[in-house]
Amino acid sequence: MSRFLPMPQVMRSVPLSAEYGRNLLQVSSNRYMLPSLVNRQMPSLVVRMVPMLFVMGIIFFLSNQPGDSLHLPAFAGVDKVAHFVAYGTLASTILIAFFKRWRDENVLKACLYLVFIVLLYGISDEFHQSFVPGRDVSAGDIIADLFGGIVVALGFWQGRRWQEVKLMESEG
Repeated sequence: MSRFLPMPQVMRSVPLSAEYGRNLLQVSSNRYMLPSLVNRQMPSLVVRMVPMLFVMGIIFFLSNQPGDSLHLPAFAGVDKVAHFVAYGTLASTILIAFFKRWRDENVLKACLYLVFIVLLYGISDEFHQSFVPGRDVSAGDIIADLFGGIVVALGFWQGRRWQEVKLMESEG
């Protein structure tokens, strides 16, 4: 005989919110099922996050290299250009990961989220570099990181504006 009481055969659901009217949790005959919202969106979210996590890993790996092991071309500001490109790429992959979620958001709010995430990762990267021999913290690097994120955010904003104009033109 089981020590546990059997679950009732009645399916119970708790709405996620009145706005969406989706089920948060469905319990049926001793089984806990994941929310239907998560079941449909989770695999694609994980797949879309892979490029973002890959770029974050590359940035972390490069930040972990001692200063004397990095061989960059010898022209002024090459490290700032590298930061700009790396964090612009990171911002692009963040957009890939979260575009479905942000596409219905206010475009300014989505751009601010994007720049904030890039800035936080840039600051954490500089903090991490402070523990690596031969590397130091540079406000210029953080600014280059920020500009990389801002350029991508502006591109996203402009793309959304262009999309809205095209939509209005097609509607007449």
